[in-house]
This record gives sequence, C-alpha cells and structure tokens, in this order.
Amino acid sequence: MILLNRSKGFIAGILSIIFGALLIILSIFAFKDLKNIIFVTIGVLLIVINSLFLLVTLLDSNKYYLVFNLIFEIIGIVLGILFLNNDNTAVIIIVGCYMILFPIVRIFLSNDKKARLINELPSLIIGILLILFSFALDDILKVVTIVIGAIIVCYGIFDIIITIKLKRDINKLNEMNKESYQSEKRHDSIDAEVTDIK
Repeated sequence: MILLNRSKGFIAGILSIIFGALLIILSIFAFKDLKNIIFVTIGVLLIVINSLFLLVTLLDSNKYYLVFNLIFEIIGIVLGILFLNNDNTAVIIIVGCYMILFPIVRIFLSNDKKARLINELPSLIIGILLILFSFALDDILKVVTIVIGAIIVCYGIFDIIITIKLKRDINKLNEMNKESYQSEKRHDSIDAEVTDIK
C-alpha cells in the first residue's frame, strides 16, 4: 500500500509538470486555440449548470422564487451558447453583469444575507473582474494561464521531491527496523546459550 501511494505521488507529480508545461507552451505559442478551449469550457459549464438549476427549479414546490430563477437560468443557458459561438468583448461584459446581478438579487431575497453574501462572493468578484478587464482580456488571460501553468509545474516538482524524500525516510526506517530485529535476535540467541550453560 505504501509503495502504491509513493507511485501515485510520483506519477501525479510528473503529470502535473507535463500539464503545467503544456499550459505555458499553449499560452505562449498557441494562445488563440487555448482561449477557444477556455471559452468553450466556460460555455459548456454555463449550459450544464444552469440546465441542472432549471430542472431543480421546475421540480421545486416553492413558487416564490420560480419566475426569478427561471429567468436567470434561461439567461445563463443563452450566455453559455453565446460563449460557444462568440468570444468578443460584448459577451464578456454581459456575462460579467450577469454574474454580478444574479448574486445581488439572491442576496437581497435571502433571509440570511450575510451567509448568502459569503456564498455569492466568488461570483461577484469574477463578474467585476470580467467587466474591468474585458478590453484587455487576452493579455490578462495569457498572463493568468502562464502563472497557473507555472504553479502546476512547481506543485508537480514539489510532489516528486516529497515522494522521493518519503521513499528515503521509509527505506531508512526499514533499515533501522531490520537492524533492531537482528540485534534482538542476537540477544535472544545469547540468552538462550547462557541458559543452556547454567
């Protein structure tokens, strides 16, 4: 089991380095293709998540939020479709507004506004950043993907180093246990010989 965990750590480290390096290379030499992948991923996620929410809303017996949820979930699906077919500044600004407006309304309607604010904070921050940096999104996105790639590579290297160190520590512990066992065996043998002499 220990050997299997060490192997997993080593493999995970190598895969992290490969993925991080690939992300950096694509960011530098094929950013347009990488950007398309990112936008398609975001579009698919928007469609899938909002479709699931739409299904939950339709099955929910609480009619108070029904119309409100239906409107925003349909908007989310439409934005996802736009992301799949378009990556211009206007779409990014619309998505940013959506990610700000929807959480604000949910906070306003919530009974526990503080807890809802904490839950909606990531969406609000992303929405604000999308609007602020929409006109320079390509440059910022390129820097972000390079930084994320570098972080993943560093994580992979760190993971491999920890795995190697753990392997050495386990080997040392095994050697110590082996020596301790042999020492105890010698002592038992000597005690047996002394007993026989007596």
